Amino acid sequence: MKRVIIVLVVAALTAAGTWTLAQRVESPEQAAARAEPAAPIPVVAELQFGNLHGAVSVSTTARRARSHPVVRASAGTEVVTSVERAAGDEVGAGTVLLRSNGRPVFVLPGHFPLYRDLQGGDTGDDVAQLQHGLAAAGHSIGRDDIGTFGAGTKAALDAMYDMAGYSVPETDARAQVAAIDAQINGGATDPNLGRERNRLLVQVGARALVSEIVTVPELPAVIESIVAAGDQLEPTTPLAVLGAGEVVLSSAMPTTAASALTVGASGVLTGATGADQAATVASLSPGASPEETIVTMSVTSPVEPGMTYVVRIDDPRAEGGERLLAPSASVVSRDGRSYVYVRAGDAFAEVEVEVAGSSGSVAAIEPVDPDVGLTTGAEIRVGSG
Repeated sequence: MKRVIIVLVVAALTAAGTWTLAQRVESPEQAAARAEPAAPIPVVAELQFGNLHGAVSVSTTARRARSHPVVRASAGTEVVTSVERAAGDEVGAGTVLLRSNGRPVFVLPGHFPLYRDLQGGDTGDDVAQLQHGLAAAGHSIGRDDIGTFGAGTKAALDAMYDMAGYSVPETDARAQVAAIDAQINGGATDPNLGRERNRLLVQVGARALVSEIVTVPELPAVIESIVAAGDQLEPTTPLAVLGAGEVVLSSAMPTTAASALTVGASGVLTGATGADQAATVASLSPGASPEETIVTMSVTSPVEPGMTYVVRIDDPRAEGGERLLAPSASVVSRDGRSYVYVRAGDAFAEVEVEVAGSSGSVAAIEPVDPDVGLTTGAEIRVGSG
């Protein structure tokens, strides 16, 4: 029995040795095949269809196309004692914005602020601007020459104040004339008194004060912001900011982000009613610093000034239509021509293409032969693998 067991063990060891030897011995062909690197697996990507530049979402605020700060050149510190209008109100020529030190501040159209108080006999461009402003408010200057502050301009100024319920400011010339009359009636014979009386007579009556009249380039306009009662006003303090023109969407964006946009690109915003509305990039202008760009968009449907909207722009560079998109690494250039390699079963077919543009790692391509029929989803080889 012991002899049988020994024989079996020897047989098993012999078989194991033979198997191990077989594993270690190989033919030259087998060794060469094992030394060859494994066949590379091609890297492929699917053709996409879309815009070369990706969609951009912009948070914007609705406002008037143009903003005009309301400032005046009056000297000294004043206090706002009453505010007659609020943000969102429309103002026109002759509107009273507020009261400062208890006196009204009127708005008239004009391209520069009054820089001096005006009275009868004054002449100049500022007088002409005042006259045009009074006429815009509906008050005739009569027969006064444009640029000369005469009786008609005094009457128009008086009418504007009276219509608003305020007394018009006057010069002290009336009292001075009365004083001269008293001297003449008392027997004074100085010939200069008569000439001075005639000069003062021209000045008698209404006058326009820098502190009570402000000008803006466009009226009517809508108040975007305004000071509050109790505010102290320095000479350069804006009393209000008025918006004029159509309502647009505006956003201050980092210049790096705004560079993805171009004028004319169209987007979609969702309005207060839930309905989609169209918006178009109207302008790209420098912001307060080189790192900031102001993006302005026009809208086709009404939006509410002061409200914030998000606009999605699927075609930020206004490319004019979607195109086939491929990884830039899949386009091979040779002898001045470009090719992509499209999977055809287990192989790849060479297709000549034109590169219409590129952005980052993506290229827009078009087949030179339209009958080739490159389509979305087709697999193309990426790189030389």
